Amino acid sequence: MKIRLCHSKFLSLFMIFSLTFTLLSFTPSSVKAESENHLSQVDIPKIQFVTLEHSPFISGHSNSIYISSKDYSNNVQYQLFYARADKTNDSWKLINPSSNGGWSEATNPTIPKLISISNLKLKTGRYKIAIRVKRVNLKDSNEYKYKNPYGNYDDHYIYNINVLSKSNENLSGSMIINKLEFNQGEHIIVGGINNNSKNLYKVHLYNPDKGEWISPSKPYSRIVNCNTSNIPAGTYLLDLWCKGDHSKNKYDGVKFTVITIKEWTKEQTKNDNKVERTQSKLQTDLYNYLRYDGNRQTVNKRALGLNNGSAYNDCVYFTSEALRRVGVNIADKVCNTGSLINDKYKNVSLINYLSKDNWQVCYDVSKLLPGDICFTTTAKGTKGKPTHVYIFMGWVNEGSTDYAYICDNQSHYYGNQICHIRNIKHALPNKEALAFFMYKPTK
Repeated sequence: MKIRLCHSKFLSLFMIFSLTFTLLSFTPSSVKAESENHLSQVDIPKIQFVTLEHSPFISGHSNSIYISSKDYSNNVQYQLFYARADKTNDSWKLINPSSNGGWSEATNPTIPKLISISNLKLKTGRYKIAIRVKRVNLKDSNEYKYKNPYGNYDDHYIYNINVLSKSNENLSGSMIINKLEFNQGEHIIVGGINNNSKNLYKVHLYNPDKGEWISPSKPYSRIVNCNTSNIPAGTYLLDLWCKGDHSKNKYDGVKFTVITIKEWTKEQTKNDNKVERTQSKLQTDLYNYLRYDGNRQTVNKRALGLNNGSAYNDCVYFTSEALRRVGVNIADKVCNTGSLINDKYKNVSLINYLSKDNWQVCYDVSKLLPGDICFTTTAKGTKGKPTHVYIFMGWVNEGSTDYAYICDNQSHYYGNQICHIRNIKHALPNKEALAFFMYKPTK
C-alpha cells in the first residue's frame, strides 16, 4: 500500500501526537462508494497532504485541517466526514453539512486549503476524518472515479487525530509572524504563538506544488529569522516547531500557516517607509559605532560593571554608556528609564537627562531612524514608566514596521548577540511593545 506524506519528520511527529497518516485503500461502510469508474488517461486529483493546523489538539479548543492535492491543475473541492475511532460502529457524520452538501468552495489543489472543524466541539478521544476530493463542475457524473449518495468524487483519505483533555502546550493562539506574503530577499520573522509559554522555535517549509521540504532555520531560537533570498518563489506551508527552554524533546508542539514568496524585482528593494525627518549627526555616529561587534562588547562590559556584574535591569546602563561613547553627557549613576510624566527618578532618569538635552519624543513608529532611543510600555502594556530601553538599528524588512534590529543588554536571551531582532510594534511574551522613542533634532 502506498503511503503518501512519507516524510520522516512527519512520521515521528505524528507518532508522538497520535496523528497518524493512513491512506485509504477502502472507504468506511457508511460512506463507501457505490461503484468505481475505471478511468484511463484522465488526470484526477489525489490527496497529497493532510495535517491539523496545530498539535496537540486540546478538547474545547478551536482547530482546523490543512489539505492539498496533486496530479491535477484545475480547481477542486473537498468533503469531510468524522467518526469516533475508539467506539465500535460509530456512525460517520458529515462535517459542514449546510454548505453545498458539505463540499468546500473551489480551490487550487496545490495551495493548502484550511477547513475548520471547530464547530464539531470534539470531546476527549480518538477520531478518524474521511476526506474526499473531486474535480469541479464536471458535466457528466460518470467522469468522477467514485459514485456515492453524498456526492461523486475522485480520491479519498483517512486521517486519525487524538483529542486530549489537557496539555501543557496551548497552540490554539495565532502565530506571531511579521506577514504572510514575502518578496524574495525579505526575512520571515516568527516570534512565537500567542497564549503559549514556549520560548524556542524552529521553522520548516513545505512546497505542496513540488512535494519538497526546506529547512531555512537550523537551530532553535527565541525569534526565528529566515532570509528568503535562496528560497524559490511559490506557496509554502510553514511548519513551526516549538519547545521549552529545558525540554529534551525534539519538539513539544507544532503549528502551521500558509505563506507566499514572490519573485524578486528591483522595485522591491526601495524603502517604503515614509520617514519625514533627517537623523542627527550624533545619532548617526551612535549607529555607526554600534555596527561593530567589538564596540558593542565593550559597551556591554562597561554596563555590566556599573551594575555590579549583573545583566538584570542594566538596559539603562547599556544605552547610557553607548551614548557616552559618542559624546552625550550622561552621568554614570543614571540607571532608570524614568518617565515622561511624574518622574520620581529624575536624578538617575535617562528620560530626564535626554529631555534636558533637548531630545524630542515621537510616538510615530514609521519615523524611526537608526540611532533612535526606544522606550517600551509598562509591563501591563500601558503608558507610564517604561520597562525597557534599547537602540534602534534598522528594520528587518524595509517597508514593514514590525520587526527591527536593535542593540540592548539582553544578549543572554539571543545567543549572546547584542544586536538582535525584536518586535517593535506588538507585545510578545515578556517583551513589551514600543511606547515612544527619543531623538536629537537637527539644527
